[in-house]
Amino acid sequence: MPSVSSAGDEAHLVREAQADDRAAFDELAGRYRPALRAVAFDLTGRTEVAEDLAQDAMEAAWVHLSDLRDPAAFAPWLRRIVVNRCRMWLRRPEPQLDQLTEDPGPAASDRPEEDVWRRLLERELHRALVALPADNRAALLMSAFGDMADREIAAFLGVPVTTVEGRIYRARRRLRARLQRFLDTLE
Repeated sequence: MPSVSSAGDEAHLVREAQADDRAAFDELAGRYRPALRAVAFDLTGRTEVAEDLAQDAMEAAWVHLSDLRDPAAFAPWLRRIVVNRCRMWLRRPEPQLDQLTEDPGPAASDRPEEDVWRRLLERELHRALVALPADNRAALLMSAFGDMADREIAAFLGVPVTTVEGRIYRARRRLRARLQRFLDTLE
């Protein structure tokens, strides 16, 4: 993922995109799509839904980019868009939030016992992620799955870098402890 070199560079890209420069907007989209997916996954718990909602948020941002008054506020504005899209999705009738009850489908390998262990670990990891405080979970997901640097996460969340570092540290520590307890029960 391209790194955000400076707030001025980003504001410049936003102004260019507001002048209908699709390439500038595509650059911004490339920078923030992983963060949008991480936020959407955090709120919905569904990877396929998170991808769709992130895409929907980017499309809405393109359509409403002229409404953004302060180009330097692009990241928080974009975050609000994806959060609102997620809230709308969650309010729809009978949301299916628990992917753990979904049919895992056919075995991925010729070794069914490995598939069973993999699914058990995935299920426990999902449970451990859901149990994390929301702020810690969001920072960890953007770092681990969004491949974002701490300063990019901080800009996107509107918090200091040290706050992001602390959230990621606490999330990893809690995940490690919970997964270790799970593995200990298997012995």
